[in-house]
Amino acid sequence: MLQRVGHIALLVSNLKEAVALFTEVLGAKVTRVYEAGEADQLPDGGAFLNFGGMHHDVLLIPAKPDQRPGLHHVAFYVEGEEDLVSIRDRLRRRGVQVGEPVTHGDQGPRAIYSGSRALYFPGPDGIKMEASYGMLTLGELGGSLAVHERPRAGSVGA
Repeated sequence: MLQRVGHIALLVSNLKEAVALFTEVLGAKVTRVYEAGEADQLPDGGAFLNFGGMHHDVLLIPAKPDQRPGLHHVAFYVEGEEDLVSIRDRLRRRGVQVGEPVTHGDQGPRAIYSGSRALYFPGPDGIKMEASYGMLTLGELGGSLAVHERPRAGSVGA
């Protein structure tokens, strides 16, 4: 079952200002900033931020003109695949339409690889929620924060 909050994703009206607030005022570090068109999962760009340890604790996503800035989704950590399947099955028994778990980084050649498996589902009032496990730590990434692909065999984290 859910263990703790994993990360939050926010829609922001100004990505540069939001990154500055989190880094200059709140002490976050930039894991990676993606420009528009650089990563398939973030077509309009975005920034992954961390407070030390994990690939990301906060994801900032530029809001489109027709979107209101605010919460995009909240993620919770689970222990493993059995928890994702259990949550999926229980949601389906409640009549909630939910897909299958995905591996972050398997969505295409420009996919962002964080090492995690996730299940996305609607929460209260339609809030997008994610249950995930297996996110790589910064140490497992070998200190490389410009991650677009899985670590290669023989590298740290492979």
